[in-house]
Amino acid sequence: MNGTVALRWLERGFLFVGLVLLGLWVENYGETYAFQTAESLRLDRLTRGLDDGASPELSTGATIGRIEIPRLRISAMIAEGVSPAVLRHAVGHVRTTSRPGESGNVALAGHRDTFFRGLGRARANDQIRIVTPLGTYGYRVVWSGVVRPARVDVLDSTATRSLTLITCYPFDVIGHAPERFVLRAQQTSFTESEAARALRDPGGAPAAAAAEAPSLGLRAGVVTRAPEAPRVTHRGGAGSSVRARGHGS
Repeated sequence: MNGTVALRWLERGFLFVGLVLLGLWVENYGETYAFQTAESLRLDRLTRGLDDGASPELSTGATIGRIEIPRLRISAMIAEGVSPAVLRHAVGHVRTTSRPGESGNVALAGHRDTFFRGLGRARANDQIRIVTPLGTYGYRVVWSGVVRPARVDVLDSTATRSLTLITCYPFDVIGHAPERFVLRAQQTSFTESEAARALRDPGGAPAAAAAEAPSLGLRAGVVTRAPEAPRVTHRGGAGSSVRARGHGS
């Protein structure tokens, strides 16, 4: 009899813990969905116009733009920094690397079980887009690899305009992941937005968009013309010797 009562209490305890965990997951998912939806709509609005004032440095968590990988059905907002709080709601930009549109290497980190789920299915020549208020930057995947967390040289600046995506590996492991999956792409195109054109013609910039521009890290005057497509000189495979910092999970 006592054993039956104890078993019932144990069942109720497990049920209670399960409901608490479910509630926490729903709350986190709701916050992430709300952030992604609101910031994506604001980004789309800002691409249609902004003022020509210089913007301050981005603070941690500030929105930069949106990454899109059509074949993998990945679409997520990008925020500044790679703190746990940032990575819960967005793909994070590694602060020490370039921003979209700048020379060098743009490094982004994301969780393998949320925004970068499916990244391991990427193939050479897959198309990637980064949408910002100044325009859309197009990239082409050139290689991917699995590395140890201590190898950080993959974040170094590059001779051509590049994009590096980082997440934890293996993708199907629950808990701590011992390695990092790294993907490198090179910029191939740039499509100027209405906002960028408004920088040269300030009369067309809506006031509402201008007021929000600083929080997206816009830099007036950096866009002149579409950069030339880089020449691809290296094509690696999953065994490529690359190095990555321990961001993303």
